[in-house]
Amino acid sequence: MYAEAIPKLEKALQTGHEKPQESFGTSRHAVDFYDPHYWLGVAFMETGQEAKALAHLRSSAAGGTFPNRRETEDRARRIAELERREAARIEPPLREVTPAPLPSPTPAPPAPTAGPVLPVPTLAAAPMAEPSPVPVPGAVDPRIVPSPPPPRLGAALAALAAGEFDQAASLVRAERRRSPGARELDLVEASALGSRYVLEGRRDAALLEAARASLAAFRGKGGAARAEATLISPTLRTLLEPR
Repeated sequence: MYAEAIPKLEKALQTGHEKPQESFGTSRHAVDFYDPHYWLGVAFMETGQEAKALAHLRSSAAGGTFPNRRETEDRARRIAELERREAARIEPPLREVTPAPLPSPTPAPPAPTAGPVLPVPTLAAAPMAEPSPVPVPGAVDPRIVPSPPPPRLGAALAALAAGEFDQAASLVRAERRRSPGARELDLVEASALGSRYVLEGRRDAALLEAARASLAAFRGKGGAARAEATLISPTLRTLLEPR
């Protein structure tokens, strides 16, 4: 059905009438909601031609918006999804960082062999400084606070790429207990919650605010703009910017 509609919609565009209109044509032959760019974008997306689909959907959005039409909401969801797929193809996924192995402790030198005991002349006792503690090989200095291990992102990123947004958010929360404070987890969580809000169309204000808070946390911890562009599309970034 979609493949058959493509040449007819392209022929409609060749007439020069490209701008979306809620009603188009004569009173006898009027068309309800005329927007060939939108319908071409839908047809191309459903037949797997995503680059053409995104181009036509963007042209539709540039031509005008009708807030009360369901096609306007559907167009926004499709653009967000296609931009996410396009970013995933262009940018490499975030890689997990493997910590370098710790050096092996140096063995203690052998104790000297005991020799004959020689008499020691008696001297006046002198005040002695408090001896410094002798370091024990392999022991952990209690004054040094160990850094948390780097987060494991593979499973959460795989769930995100598959559109399993709830699973991705759940994996982020579980990994946060192992590696608290990791800014990469905030970024993955922002992408999962924001994509769920846009694509599922739940209009859940709490879900949107949670996604905005996660993105703000990532930025507050010094998250890189390149990493943000990998998982957050331009459309989703606009939605998640603080109001």
